[in-house]
Amino acid sequence: MQSSVNQSSEPSTEIPESSGHVPSPAALANALATIFAEVLDVPRVATDDNFFQLGGTSLAAAKSFAKVHEIFAIALPLWVIFDFPTADQLATHILFLQTVSKISAHDQTSQDKNDRFGYIEESF
Repeated sequence: MQSSVNQSSEPSTEIPESSGHVPSPAALANALATIFAEVLDVPRVATDDNFFQLGGTSLAAAKSFAKVHEIFAIALPLWVIFDFPTADQLATHILFLQTVSKISAHDQTSQDKNDRFGYIEESF
């Protein structure tokens, strides 16, 4: 099984500055792998490496998620790492949440426009 690997011998420091923007799935997974490597103090982490099999603990997960929040402005509950323990899985989950959030925001905006223009949903 092939996976993306942080190629440098040291974790990359080229993680995007905090912008609230989430990159592509591969870029996000690589950034997460870099964060995992830094927090776990290991030379490199493949995007399909299991966080806990690398020696991750709940405290290390909390530190990792703090960095994710700092860099990407994404707040994740700690339980997420137990359900999505690889950088690939976590990246997919984050992008799913972002998509759902955008859809939800769009639906709310549409509803707000309907309310503003006097459209009332009637029920009989």
